[in-house]
Amino acid sequence: MQQQLTTMLEMQDRMNRKVHPDWINQHFAWYRALWIECGELIEHYGYKWWKHQEPAWDHVRLEVVDIWHFGMSMCFDGGNTPAQSAARLMQDLQADPPQPMELREAVEALAGQALVHRHFSVSRFWSLLEAAGMSPDELFAAYVGKNVL
Repeated sequence: MQQQLTTMLEMQDRMNRKVHPDWINQHFAWYRALWIECGELIEHYGYKWWKHQEPAWDHVRLEVVDIWHFGMSMCFDGGNTPAQSAARLMQDLQADPPQPMELREAVEALAGQALVHRHFSVSRFWSLLEAAGMSPDELFAAYVGKNVL
């Protein structure tokens, strides 16, 4: 899994460099993009108890991948390589394992972390990944597929 994380972080760095060659020093508000994507995910999943809603799982999973783009971008600080960031993500997962949560709770936990601390919690993201019924391999395949587009 660490190699997949490194590959995705390398791809994200390349994508961000297309947006701005010195993207790390621009201090873009990745946390804001992340929580907005969380809101979009909830729209596809459903939250209106007063009307019948069925989750649009394909769209939910696409939003999970979008959230991952912004979360990975938050992992770079200018002094770390993609491999170092991947190792840190793995350490963070071991130190703070994901907790089983219902999907809306997982989204809110991740968005709350981003809003309050302006920090990406890989553990909260992994809880969301699991709640969305996605495996790390499925995340990797979806990320690579979307990145190529």
